[in-house]
Amino acid sequence: IAAIKKMLLEGGTEKALSNMKLFSKKLEIYQLKTFLLQCGLKPYIDKHYRTLPSKLNTVIAGSSMGGLISYYAVLKYPELFGKAGIFSPSFWTAEKIKDLTVSEGAKLKGKLFFYMGGMEGEEYVNDMKDVTDELGKYSPALIYALVDPEASHNETAWRKWFPEFYAWIIADGFNNVIKVED
Repeated sequence: IAAIKKMLLEGGTEKALSNMKLFSKKLEIYQLKTFLLQCGLKPYIDKHYRTLPSKLNTVIAGSSMGGLISYYAVLKYPELFGKAGIFSPSFWTAEKIKDLTVSEGAKLKGKLFFYMGGMEGEEYVNDMKDVTDELGKYSPALIYALVDPEASHNETAWRKWFPEFYAWIIADGFNNVIKVED
């Protein structure tokens, strides 16, 4: 977020951002690609911050519509993103997400963390389960999927599980999880 604000203050991206329709039911493929690649969010971050720019060190994460966008981005741009945090994804807004999972899932070789609160509703929990099951059939990616039966669709729930996501996603290798200090 800080990088996006800094880009806006330095100019050159207002038009790209104003054209984005991230909260519509139709995710604009061209606009996402433009924002991430051509308008330079990823290159900007790599240039202005100390990063490890390889895809294995590039994580995208979001909640709700941001969870859907994060999942879409890792599916469509596996050469850019090696890891994703998908919190309470709004899969119900993307009718073709399962088809996209089948067609693009085999390209994923990284790590994906999926989270859903049980209080969000059985339909939404099942949507996430269907997507993770399909992805598991087609992709060699490591998938961590969890449902917190007591949690709702809100920042408090996502904040509760963020340390678990972070520790798992940055793990040294695949089995040695680095615990975040309390």
